[in-house]
Amino acid sequence: GLAGIELPADINELADNNIEIPLTELSAGDVVIYSEADSKLYHAAIYDGNGQVIHASNMREGVKISDLNYREISMAIRILP
Repeated sequence: GLAGIELPADINELADNNIEIPLTELSAGDVVIYSEADSKLYHAAIYDGNGQVIHASNMREGVKISDLNYREISMAIRILP
C-alpha cells in the first residue's frame, strides 16, 4: 500500500488479522466493521475521531461521511497498535 501497510481485500481476513478494540476506545483511523442482520460482516469504514465514519457508500454516491451508528456495528479494529 501507499503507506507501507498491506491489508487484505477480504473483510473477514481484515477482521481476523487485526486488534479488536472496544467501541469506547475508538480513535481516528480505527476501522469500524458493520454486519448484516444475519451477523455476516459486509462493510468497513474509517472512524474520523469525531463520531463519524468515512466510507465508500456505493458507485453512485462514492465516498461519504456518515454517523458512526448509521448501521449495525459488528466490531472495531485497530490496524496500527
